[in-house]
Amino acid sequence: MKIKYEPTLSEKTFGSKKSVHISITPTKYRVFRAHLSLHEISMQAYFEEICGLVCEEDDYLMKIMKDLQDRKKFKSTKKLFKEEQDDIYDFIKENSDLG
Repeated sequence: MKIKYEPTLSEKTFGSKKSVHISITPTKYRVFRAHLSLHEISMQAYFEEICGLVCEEDDYLMKIMKDLQDRKKFKSTKKLFKEEQDDIYDFIKENSDLG
């Protein structure tokens, strides 16, 4: 799905910047921070670049987004199947002559 993005628009047109807050595990944070440090890149610069690539619909990042979407769908389907399975067992238990 294409989302209209005009990179030539001045950011001043939209006012102040938006902030993003995320929670990640301490280990992932330390490793991520270490990689940024090794490349002498700030988190701000890194995420600004990643957001820009997403806005430009970079093929690699779009593939990552699609993969995440698919994994989320699979996880929810798997959870739904487990719930249905539990319902079936409960039904059999309640309607069984053995119970």
